Amino acid sequence: MKCITQNQTAATARPSPDESTVRGLFDHWKQIQQERAEAAEAALKCLPLLVEVCAHKTDQSYILRALLFSLWNGKPVDLSDTLRLDWELKKSLCVVIVAFGTEGPVNFFYDAFTTAFSERNLMDWFLEEAGNATNN
Repeated sequence: MKCITQNQTAATARPSPDESTVRGLFDHWKQIQQERAEAAEAALKCLPLLVEVCAHKTDQSYILRALLFSLWNGKPVDLSDTLRLDWELKKSLCVVIVAFGTEGPVNFFYDAFTTAFSERNLMDWFLEEAGNATNN
């Protein structure tokens, strides 16, 4: 059995990236982080508006609750229910979906939902969705 020599190791090693490649990757990463922070900030503005609609307990409130609970909990939901939402609610829901799970300088994750529903005294109502039958 032969040992690998230093020359063989150097020849088979991956070349180190040049400075411009590293800088490009770093700049791309920073851009993604900025976009995620902006998405989280937008979602932090949209979520309270959606929760406010939930406070009225209309047909759209129950649809929003099911969709938001699914995002928060993973419970299956029929996405075609979004067809029954007003356009503005649908756009706000999409902002929330895109940002959900963002952690960093601006966080938008489970705590954002808990805070938004708790501030309107709707957390118990939100959690009731767990007991509702799934329409799948």
